[in-house]
Amino acid sequence: MKRAAGEGSIVMRRDGRWQASIRIGGVRKTVYGRTRKEAAEKLEAIKIEAHMHGVIANPKGKTVADMFRAHIEANIPKWKPRTLHDWQVTVERYFAGLRDLPLAKLEPSDIQKSFSEFVLAGKHKTALRIYRTISAACKTAVKYGWLSHNPCDKVEPPRYKPERREVWNTAQLRIFLDGARGHRMFPLWLTAICTGARIGELLALEWSDIAADLCAIRINKSAQRIGGKWVVGEPKTASGNRIVPVPNAVIEAIRFTKQNFPPSSRVFPYSPGHIGRELRKECQRLGLPPITMHGLRHLHGSLLLSEGLPITEVSERLGHASPAITMQVYAHALRQDRAVEVMEKVLE
Repeated sequence: MKRAAGEGSIVMRRDGRWQASIRIGGVRKTVYGRTRKEAAEKLEAIKIEAHMHGVIANPKGKTVADMFRAHIEANIPKWKPRTLHDWQVTVERYFAGLRDLPLAKLEPSDIQKSFSEFVLAGKHKTALRIYRTISAACKTAVKYGWLSHNPCDKVEPPRYKPERREVWNTAQLRIFLDGARGHRMFPLWLTAICTGARIGELLALEWSDIAADLCAIRINKSAQRIGGKWVVGEPKTASGNRIVPVPNAVIEAIRFTKQNFPPSSRVFPYSPGHIGRELRKECQRLGLPPITMHGLRHLHGSLLLSEGLPITEVSERLGHASPAITMQVYAHALRQDRAVEVMEKVLE
């Protein structure tokens, strides 16, 4: 009966000894025993060692590049264009030295080396992205039977703790609203502040999405610039499809844009880079701490929660997948005064 690939073979030699052989990572390993049982035990020891190193007996000549390629191809149907682009860029930029390495020879030390220099340079976020990228690809390799288990499990993930976002207070917001009113991008910034929409959602807005008579904006798509081209797709989450009521001031600002700037199918025909640069310059001119477009989204959520709006309502406006996500991101903004009132009554 023919043995399955990766099981190895055991035969009796002419000198009476038993010989056990198995191919691991393209290299044949051979052991001997005075009895068949002894040879079989030594063969099993080789298999166990291979398993502990995250390598199976017959990875079919696959390389680390093959592993990344397989992982990307397996996820294309569910990834958004931006995710696919970011994955391809990450693999090309950070794993060039590992691409041709036989998968059978991929060691935890190789994974450690792939991000160590970024940890030493203080680039902990990049280091964590590198670790998560190769770990996810290794999981696919395990699923396909190319690895017995994920070698990343033996590597301590780099630590990265995002800095807490500092948001403007109401006085700073008022300075911005009063001082930036004459800027061409003010309607965009005002819309971001009053809707909490993501930058991609704002850049995808078309004139048909503005319900001026209802003072509401329909958000049902997201635009991203990938490889020099605009790509319009679905919002980040299913909850991203929403109708967001806005103050009349937002509608008036958008109407001003339509009346005073060159015609465009998009309400805000700018690039993310241009928006960010102009926003930084305006903050500097007004003497305000710098803020990003995502910071304006964060400001919207923080202001609503600090004023006691129900978290479910805020979550719906932001297009979060669930209120639990909103709670996690904006816990610092939740009002604590009711808790204080309860404790004061207890102590009376």
